[in-house]
Amino acid sequence: KRTDKLPVLVFLYGGGWYSGARDDYGFAGRAFAKQGFVVVIPDYRIVPEGHWPDFLHDSAAAVAWTNAHIASYGGDPDRIALSGHSAGAYNAMMLALDPRWMKAAGSDASVIRGVAALAATPIVAANHMAADIARSAIPPLQPA
Repeated sequence: KRTDKLPVLVFLYGGGWYSGARDDYGFAGRAFAKQGFVVVIPDYRIVPEGHWPDFLHDSAAAVAWTNAHIASYGGDPDRIALSGHSAGAYNAMMLALDPRWMKAAGSDASVIRGVAALAATPIVAANHMAADIARSAIPPLQPA
């Protein structure tokens, strides 16, 4: 299906959840826009104003907002991908891998069509998901 709407990239910045701001990543937005994307770089609460899971709630709300409103900015809501650096990559991976975050934002993880994670932090997200899956698959030990 051809469309005149552009693909969308939501970029979540890094900073260890205690530093960083969307204004620091204009260079990334411009670089992605030159490649034909409509780019959204949302802010999210960082320490000390926010703590886990505030980062994920804020990021999910930003993706849900993007899905609902991006068409009026020339973006295709059916082609939303996430990218992030470091802590932002963790946020992006968690939104894509664990549907509860997008559900809590009144949306669905299926609106996320892909993730490009930059830096090692997303490995933590994969490990959390693997541990959750393993816990749900293995019955708890029963006393003898």
